[in-house]
Amino acid sequence: GCLLSAGTSVELIDGVQPSRVVDTTGAGDAFAAGLIAALLRGKAMDQACREANQAGARAVENLGAVTGWF
Repeated sequence: GCLLSAGTSVELIDGVQPSRVVDTTGAGDAFAAGLIAALLRGKAMDQACREANQAGARAVENLGAVTGWF
């Protein structure tokens, strides 16, 4: 999950449970990439955070930093 803070508003965005954690390498990078990609597609910040959580969760299900992207 992540914490979204904007001005005086704070929202906890629930995480996504991966089916099986294999390797956490690249999870943060996947989160950042998912967030940026969602924002570039015009998603609102809260939805972008949800998509970023999904990207990070998907990344940990595979061995290595980029295996989950292919």
